[in-house]
Amino acid sequence: MTTKYILTWRIAVSDVDTKSNTIKIDGQEHDLGFALKFLLPAYFSTFDSKTIQSDNTFNAVEPLVAAGIKVSNFLPMAAEAHRDLTYRRQAEAREAIRQVEQQAIRFAELNKSKEQVEREQLEAEARKKRLREQSELVRSAGSTLGKSRAAQMLEGIGDINLLAD
Repeated sequence: MTTKYILTWRIAVSDVDTKSNTIKIDGQEHDLGFALKFLLPAYFSTFDSKTIQSDNTFNAVEPLVAAGIKVSNFLPMAAEAHRDLTYRRQAEAREAIRQVEQQAIRFAELNKSKEQVEREQLEAEARKKRLREQSELVRSAGSTLGKSRAAQMLEGIGDINLLAD
């Protein structure tokens, strides 16, 4: 049985300066163009399709994106992974907020007094009654409107003499 070891290392990308055209990778300053054309693509070429979807990619690409560099021009797979990770983190944040809101609603429901529950039930019944009355009014108005239009059309057809031609 053979064991496959995957070697992955982290690089620390920092201090991206587009004015002086420099970048620090693992504490060493490099020319930004050289890093974008050679160093970073060599680093990301060691990743397989699953590994590139990791925080290593996000942490290496984030300073470049923050500096305003269009990463997709130089590192398309890393840019796609960064975008996917960003969307996933935003979705997780939205889900966490939604869960907190739901918990707050449930907690408020549990802590209601009997008077509040009864008042809400009465309000709900009154709302249902109002909606039933409104829908009945709309239904009756629609049926009388339809009858009068049909009657008008029949009267108009009666005036036409088809045999006159």
